[in-house]
Amino acid sequence: MRHRVFHDLASLNAAIAAAVEAFNHRPYSDGSGESRRTRFEAIDRPHMKPLPASRWQRTEWRQNKVHKDYHIAIDRHFYSVPYEYIDLRVDVRLRGDLIEVFHKGQRIASHARSRLKGRATTVRGHQPLKHQRAGIEGTRAWIEREANERGAHVHGFVVAVMGRYGKPELGFRSCLGVLRLAGRHDPERFDAACRYALELGSTTYRGLDAILRTGADLADAEPAPEAPCPDHANIRGAEYFR
Repeated sequence: MRHRVFHDLASLNAAIAAAVEAFNHRPYSDGSGESRRTRFEAIDRPHMKPLPASRWQRTEWRQNKVHKDYHIAIDRHFYSVPYEYIDLRVDVRLRGDLIEVFHKGQRIASHARSRLKGRATTVRGHQPLKHQRAGIEGTRAWIEREANERGAHVHGFVVAVMGRYGKPELGFRSCLGVLRLAGRHDPERFDAACRYALELGSTTYRGLDAILRTGADLADAEPAPEAPCPDHANIRGAEYFR
């Protein structure tokens, strides 16, 4: 094809395919009358297996620790595992749209992958039994008590965080982050920042952290300095109205 001119890739590929097919059908020079195509059909094809039903998908492995809310975090989405594995480390296999969780080589959970950030995928069978709800309620009470000691608005903020998910235990992770964040700021400032966040309707750890880092609550709280009255002949002053 060295002397042929092609103006697009499709026509070049078609010409190559035709040339390869002709080459494969060309008889060997040994006089056997066989070609590459006939030997492939006789020797190779009978031993070939069918192609997989689905395309190959890239697989990624991670290690996670099961949180006290019996969920693991993958790309800021939370997936449940059986509550018996709380505080244990698990292996997670990410393959296409499937997430599989293993403990000591045994698969203990699988989920369809979700792209929703800050949400949770929970299987009912993974939830703790009724007698373990007492532990969850105890954790909730402890979080509220710790938050209330830091301020009324801090308490209101963590209550709002736990109320976002419908299940308070799914907000424990964020609430513990809020309490750690409180330890790095002045108590009055932190309580005021929580008030400001609640007024904005922002009930996430990231939102509160952004308010504190940017000083948005301080900028909103400080009134703008009053501009001095200009000296002008048209300004009559209080004496004019007496």
